[in-house]
Amino acid sequence: MPQADFLETRLEDIIVATVELADVEGFEDALREIVPQLRGCVEGACLVNTSDLLQRGADSFTVSKLLRALQAICIEEARKACPPGEFPEFVASLRRCIRKTLPSSSEDKDRLQKFQCFLETGTTMGVEGAPMLPMFQCIMETLRDLVFVHDSVGTLLYLNPFGMEMLRCSAEDLREGLNIFDFIVPEYRDVVAAQLDAPGGMLRAPYTIEICTMDGERIPVEISWRAMTQENPDNHPIVGVARDLRLGRRLHEEIRKAHAYLGSLTQNAPIGILLTDENFVIQDANPMAAALCGVPDAKSLVGMPAYKVGGDETLLDESAFRRVLSGVGTLHERVRLRSCLGGTMTCDVFVSPVMEHGEAQGVLVLLVDVSQETALREHLVQSEKLSALGETVGGIAHELNNPLTGILGLAELLAQEGDQSVRTRSQRIVEEATRCKQIISTLMAFARQCRLEKTKQDINNILRDTLALYEYQLNVDQIQVVYDLQKDLPLIEVAVREMMRVVLNLVNNAHRALTAVNDRDRILKVSTRFTEGKVLLRFEDNGCGIPKRLLPRVFDPFFTTREVGHGAGLGLTLAYGIVESHGGTISIDSEEGRGTTVTICLPVE
Repeated sequence: MPQADFLETRLEDIIVATVELADVEGFEDALREIVPQLRGCVEGACLVNTSDLLQRGADSFTVSKLLRALQAICIEEARKACPPGEFPEFVASLRRCIRKTLPSSSEDKDRLQKFQCFLETGTTMGVEGAPMLPMFQCIMETLRDLVFVHDSVGTLLYLNPFGMEMLRCSAEDLREGLNIFDFIVPEYRDVVAAQLDAPGGMLRAPYTIEICTMDGERIPVEISWRAMTQENPDNHPIVGVARDLRLGRRLHEEIRKAHAYLGSLTQNAPIGILLTDENFVIQDANPMAAALCGVPDAKSLVGMPAYKVGGDETLLDESAFRRVLSGVGTLHERVRLRSCLGGTMTCDVFVSPVMEHGEAQGVLVLLVDVSQETALREHLVQSEKLSALGETVGGIAHELNNPLTGILGLAELLAQEGDQSVRTRSQRIVEEATRCKQIISTLMAFARQCRLEKTKQDINNILRDTLALYEYQLNVDQIQVVYDLQKDLPLIEVAVREMMRVVLNLVNNAHRALTAVNDRDRILKVSTRFTEGKVLLRFEDNGCGIPKRLLPRVFDPFFTTREVGHGAGLGLTLAYGIVESHGGTISIDSEEGRGTTVTICLPVE
């Protein structure tokens, strides 16, 4: 037999809760005598002594009300105090003791007998229904809902087979006497009592409560009921149906969890997700999609056609979406464009149909950001080019240097000994050979593999000193230099001479781009910033810019847009190699006709 120590330790709480639940006052002292007896009654399956209640003036109705309330409170206390394996046995024993103790009147027994007679013959209570009895029995045995009949005070007159199974009671329990309040948990007793007390109600709308089975399990149910006849319904039995909500609640909980999981997945996914309708209008989007498209939140994308996110350079044209919707299959494209909403998109786009009942209801668009992957691949390709080129040009430079020295010497001798025409041609040979030696000198510097001597430097000082060398030429061409240098930048380890060469190359490129501008002020802005452990150098000019088709090639060796004889196409290649040797990165953003921005990122450590 389970332990029931809580009956003593929780005595006062049980009494207060019982009185409140029964809504009957003045019997607290009697309950203090009854509650300690319950343990012995449960263990011995004997009646509860209610003499103290009767002596204090409680009638049979009040005794029943108090005992049922006490039963409900003790079950809830036992739910918290008893071990799980002992709880059902305690509840079943408690119910038996209380049921045997509850006073029963001859009127209750008479009503029960009359109803049983009605079910068996269909001729009592003035109803001709004998032919319907077999069908009624079949329906009751088939239903998977609890069907009950009770009188106006809650005495149960009938339970269908499934109801008995659900409540875990027997026909013998029903014959001994059961009341609906035996099974209603304390929190819902007032709700049911109010429904029963409502005057003259034929039909009660469904409402949800919880019931407690004979062994103490709580079950959520939806209750619907009505009086058996329309005439004088308050004095006739009430027929009700209780639908078990456990499965529905489990399904609802599973759906809620699945929805929460899906929501968390989409909200935190590192890829952009767009969901459209059959017209490709965006119905939902996640934060990553908003970030890729350059908008503050996902709501800003709702209502926009998915194929127009890329502006004039469409993400994918509408015909591609229609092919996917028609069932051709999924689509995979890599796009690199500026969104019409301001974001720069370098991503893989996957488009697949959203199917429902075998029909496409829209498309799912996945945007996988590959900007870092693309940048890394380009970086590796460029590094491989530079490495291979460095080995090649080093050898070529040495092989060409000696013959050029001889050509220069002989050309100078010819210039001294020959006539005027020979001297003129010899001088041209000297100039061209000198230019070749300068190119070879640049190639040898590019191919040099020696370790750079780096020291801690303030990058602002390097910028000022380098630009001072170019100041005169910039002033002559009416180019205004604007400085925006952050103070107190952390010192970084750089090879001063090599970094000055990078700055000179970038300023020289900006100078040439700005001299081609005649319709606006010529401005070169130089700025520095410290962010996330790195120092950023930015060179912004409002010159002629670089055509978009040429941007991917600007770091390629010997690639130049200048006229023949005005550059070897190694300036940016050298800058790339030097910045890389410092553990940094260099990038270019340009728009033809509006200007160019070069950004160098150098690590502090």
